[in-house]
Amino acid sequence: MNNKTQTFALIGVALFIVGAILLYVSLSSPKVYDDNENQLSATEQEHYSVKSNDTADDSAFPVNINTATVQDLQLVEGIGESRAKNIVAYRESIGGFSSVEELKNIDGIGDKLYEKISPYLTV
Repeated sequence: MNNKTQTFALIGVALFIVGAILLYVSLSSPKVYDDNENQLSATEQEHYSVKSNDTADDSAFPVNINTATVQDLQLVEGIGESRAKNIVAYRESIGGFSSVEELKNIDGIGDKLYEKISPYLTV
């Protein structure tokens, strides 16, 4: 081999070794957790604090809207803390629900949300 070929071969081997070392270091180093990077906004926290159907205990459903607490109502996906408080306040003001459909009388609960939550509620 001539001198130029040997130089290119040596540079190639050196780059390969440097790449292998960088790969090893990046894969073997511990992961660093940054508190600021993983914080959620208040809106996102409310959204994720509500249990989804996959995580909520199936025996908790249906939720009786005449006896449920704010925490019980929050088990239903789509009902956050403020909606649950509105449901309880409305229930107390009317003396109890006679049907689940009465939830549509509460501000913030329209047809679309009602269709989503009604299978998990009862009176």
